[in-house]
Amino acid sequence: MTPLLLIEVFFSLVMIVVVAVAIVVFGRRRINQESTLTSSSSSSLSGTIHEVFLSFRGADTRKRFTDHLHCKLVDAGIEVFKDDENLHAGEKIKPELKEAIKRSRISIAILSKDYASSKSCLMEMAQMWKCRKSNGQTIIPSFYDINPFDVKHQAGHFETSFRQHEKHRVNPKTIKKWKEALRQIGGLTGYHLENVNGA
Repeated sequence: MTPLLLIEVFFSLVMIVVVAVAIVVFGRRRINQESTLTSSSSSSLSGTIHEVFLSFRGADTRKRFTDHLHCKLVDAGIEVFKDDENLHAGEKIKPELKEAIKRSRISIAILSKDYASSKSCLMEMAQMWKCRKSNGQTIIPSFYDINPFDVKHQAGHFETSFRQHEKHRVNPKTIKKWKEALRQIGGLTGYHLENVNGA
């Protein structure tokens, strides 16, 4: 893929994701405005503080895809939560980060080659899937230079990452939970950008 074509595909994918999110967000806003605010609907509305939660591996995508996507979503008037802090090895996901996922309408998982090497990313993924099961949260996977098959079946880079987690004695129950979340989210309809490094 030529550099010029790659740039066009890159920005096209960003815009496709933005449009998909905007359709969901603005559709829900309209429904909320048109519906009569009952006690149950007002409590669910007050429980949502973000329209979109971005989950990403900083080293892979922060300065490229994630920053562009974040800017375009904000420019479109969409409330976005983007965590710019990296958890250190062994740290648990912060309660406020879990709360941000719980209180978002949509989660976008930007799945890249080293996504599964990050415990914090996998913890976010597990929380997103939990929210999907409990309250139907929308999850939009974006496959950034990674094959959806590798995500769903933990192959390639994902397999390597899980071997490292096992080597470092991560609790097998935790690993099982992470793999299940990846299997489910990897099987969702999403957006795919291949060969971003010109390979």
